[in-house]
Order: sequence, then structure tokens, then C-alpha cells
Amino acid sequence: MATSTPDFCTFPATACLVQNALGCKNAGACDLQAACAGFIYALEQGRCWVAAHPDKKALVIGAETLSRIVDWTDRATCILFGDGAGAVVVGADDVASPPPAVKLGSDGSGSEFIYRAGGARVVPAPGQVPLPYLVLHGRSVFNFAVKTMDAVVNDLCTSIGIAPADLDRIFAHQANGRILEAVGRRMELPMDKFYMNIESTGNTSAASIPVAIDQAVRKGELKEGDRICLVGFGAGLTYAGMITAWPRL
Repeated sequence: MATSTPDFCTFPATACLVQNALGCKNAGACDLQAACAGFIYALEQGRCWVAAHPDKKALVIGAETLSRIVDWTDRATCILFGDGAGAVVVGADDVASPPPAVKLGSDGSGSEFIYRAGGARVVPAPGQVPLPYLVLHGRSVFNFAVKTMDAVVNDLCTSIGIAPADLDRIFAHQANGRILEAVGRRMELPMDKFYMNIESTGNTSAASIPVAIDQAVRKGELKEGDRICLVGFGAGLTYAGMITAWPRL
């Protein structure tokens, strides 16, 4: 389960609560924290697990309740975020050979661009309690996101010998409409290549990509064999991308 807003501060993993609620008595369960890029990280973990254990299946979840950690007096950031959850089941029949093009990365030098106050690193002064709110430095994040998502998609396309224009659809993390528009301009792609739902969901972090995929499937906008790219970035700073032919990984 990819999440930045677990039910408990550190442990137990929220995935264990899901495991119990589903009655999956013999399943392993863990949370994965790569912020808004977390679903792609978790999807790659699930894909590798199934590739090594073809008799097993993996449930890969992205879920967030960001409305509980925003500062509602900070109107510049609180209006951007939403709550959501999405999931996929990966089995042996879903694992392609050769494997998809995948890129996972991070840049810890930008760790203070997006963070949640509190944690073991923070030692409050006597009588003070740090507010556990999300903090966002928008301009720095914008610059990183546009440059990084452009680079990730282009690198993945180059690795398999195609151009971004050959992609049928791009499912990018729904952080900000202006970010996706800027990425489209840099890549010289029409915006209809990008699935967008941010106007109705807000930024749901690790949930944004699986929610977008689910909506596209339900609308009949994602067909078997479509060449799709998943790409995201998030606090850390983290970034990730995957190109595959739906629905195989």
C-alpha cells in the first residue's frame, strides 16, 4: 500500500488493516512511502514479486486522506489536495516478458520542498508541539516536476526506441493542471495525450494514478493493447515512470 497518510503515525502499516478487512489471512502486507510517486514504486514492487512467484497475486493500493493533514488556514495549498484510493491486482498473466520500461529515482536535495512537519527529526521547544501539517514550496516543486516528468518520459521512450508521440495515453500524477500543461509544451504533445481529472479529484498523491486509470477504464478510454505511460513525482523528492501495454506490466 502506497500512502503518505497512514492510519497510524508510524506503525502498524495501514496495509495490515486492509489485509485484515479483506480476510487475506496468508498475505504479507506493508506500506510503501514514496509520496506522490508511490503507486508506481509499489506497482513495480508488486510486479517483481509476481514475476518471482507466478502462483501468487499482488494487490497494489494507492490511498490518501490528505484533507486531514492540510492547514485549512493556508489557502494557497489546502485547496489543491483531495482524498482518494485506487488499486490494481497483479497476477502472473499480467506480467509481460520482456518487462516494461521502468524508471525509479529520487533527489533528496529537495527534501524540504514538500514535507509534513513533525517526526523524529523535529525536537520541539518545551511546551511547543509542531503542527503536523503539509508544507509546500510551490515554485520549487513546479520547476522540479516539469523538468523531471519531461526527462522521465523521454528517457523511457528512448530506452525502448519510441517517441513520446507514439504513446497512446499518459497517466501523470494529478498534482496541478499548469504542471501538466507545461510538460505537454516541453514535449510538444497535445493535451489530449494526458488523462486529466484534477478538476474533480484534486491532488490525491499516491492515489491519483490508479484513480485516473480506473476512470479511463470505466469510460472506455483505455483499451487492451494501448501503450501507456505512468509518471509521477512527489516529496522526497521522488520520481517514477513506467511504459507498458495495458493491461500487462
